[in-house]
Amino acid sequence: LQVLNSRKASTNEQTIPGIQQIELSPSGPEVESEPKVACVVSRGSERKPAVHIARLSDPKNFVLSYSFPEGDDVTLYWNASGTKLLGLLSLDVDESGKSTYYGTNMLYLFDMVSNVVSRVACNSPIHDLGWCPGNARGDRMGKGEDPEEQFILISGRIPPETALLSTSSIKQADSDSSGPEDGSASLRTLKPVHSMGKAKRNTVCWNRYGRYAVVGGFGNMAGEMDFWDMA
Repeated sequence: LQVLNSRKASTNEQTIPGIQQIELSPSGPEVESEPKVACVVSRGSERKPAVHIARLSDPKNFVLSYSFPEGDDVTLYWNASGTKLLGLLSLDVDESGKSTYYGTNMLYLFDMVSNVVSRVACNSPIHDLGWCPGNARGDRMGKGEDPEEQFILISGRIPPETALLSTSSIKQADSDSSGPEDGSASLRTLKPVHSMGKAKRNTVCWNRYGRYAVVGGFGNMAGEMDFWDMA
């Protein structure tokens, strides 16, 4: 992993064996937190991927690391302020037999403020998710909620349920926080802000201001499109 500082013409370098992908957190004058990079690391045939997160200014020291008990792939989603990261863990084979032919997946929440990793309690499979954009302004569904802490999640068997969830408060927790690299994240239920119902939907799109959201069904779950005014 090489981080180039164009202003100082310098490069910070960190050797990370098995690195598969990286995801940069948002940055800019409206983002208060320091830019970070999240790396997905594969451990070969062990099927135990890991996520390492570091500040761009100091990539040699991880601020948060977590190793999944098992899994085949991880997709990362930063929120607009870089304070939260969602990791969608995919398993090609569901040994429990409770999911679909295509395997199963699980959702994990990385809280960069408290340095806690939690597994989000939700139905499987997860079809899509999308954070509210960071430049959302004004009152929205669920007054008093920070828009940057909200995301839309489509999950469950057909027809899946679509819901607007908030990470700013936890409805319940089966255990306390997890330690880094322990592979045993606590199970947490996020606060539901609004239920958008059950229908054949598998795609979430936001407009750049976070005022409108579109939820639609495409591909092997062809359905209709719902247009939501989130104000």
